[in-house]
Amino acid sequence: MSDEFLNKYISTTVLKDLTPLDDCLRTLTDANYFNIELGSTHPYEENVIEILAKYQANYLVHNYFPTPSKDLIVNVCSCDEIIRNKSIDHIEKRIIFSKNIGSKLYTFHPGYISQPISTNKDESNWDFVYQPLINSPSQYDQAYELLIDAIKRFIKIAEEIKQPIALETSGSFTKKDYLLMQKLCEYEKLFSEVDSKYFGINLNLGHLNLASKAFDFDRYEFIESLQEKIFAFEISHNDGVNDDHAMLKAGEWYFEIINNKLFEKIPMIYEGRNTPIVDIKTLWGI
Repeated sequence: MSDEFLNKYISTTVLKDLTPLDDCLRTLTDANYFNIELGSTHPYEENVIEILAKYQANYLVHNYFPTPSKDLIVNVCSCDEIIRNKSIDHIEKRIIFSKNIGSKLYTFHPGYISQPISTNKDESNWDFVYQPLINSPSQYDQAYELLIDAIKRFIKIAEEIKQPIALETSGSFTKKDYLLMQKLCEYEKLFSEVDSKYFGINLNLGHLNLASKAFDFDRYEFIESLQEKIFAFEISHNDGVNDDHAMLKAGEWYFEIINNKLFEKIPMIYEGRNTPIVDIKTLWGI
């Protein structure tokens, strides 16, 4: 692999939802993609380790992978104790799984102020459908404290087994009131309360675009302020309103980040959803 692609990854979410893992990995490696993020869109399978071992690929692990045997919308901030405990257990097991398969990073989501009811079936927007929101400061504060508690648990495991983990940055224009961890001040507060060389952020540039529109802040200032804590970038295109997870477009703002020498050793992950499999040079605009 040439140097320009050493930090370039593709997520298995580019294949149609519920595509079996083996089919995903075969399709991607046949297309000369060998840096692969294992995404959250696969059916439950018992033989995941055996499937991964069939391919000569470098893996990163994302949130829901491997898919659990029983459906779960992972929310470590849920006020429902059963959902929260299941969510924390899910992530703790996947931190260990990531170490066992040699993944360079495990990424997890911050959780939600209001519990999601379902995934969105409209493929123009991949946001969740949420329960009605009370939208009070106390509701946000409770969710934030539950998140901090969960992160401290995850860091303890990550440090014990020396497995890097990352919190994915959130962002929505239409559902901004349902999410934590969209603004710089939230991360400044977070990193004043938790600190570990094994814990950072996976900066989702698609989410950042949405959050910057929703809260009117500068995307580049956000990135510059947090650059020391960035463990990876999730990258996809959107229109600034919906979380489209579309193909990258030439000349767009995120190429300044993709091509920045400061980040040349940090994983750049294309996280499309049900998008065409194109040549790797075409994908990254090279």
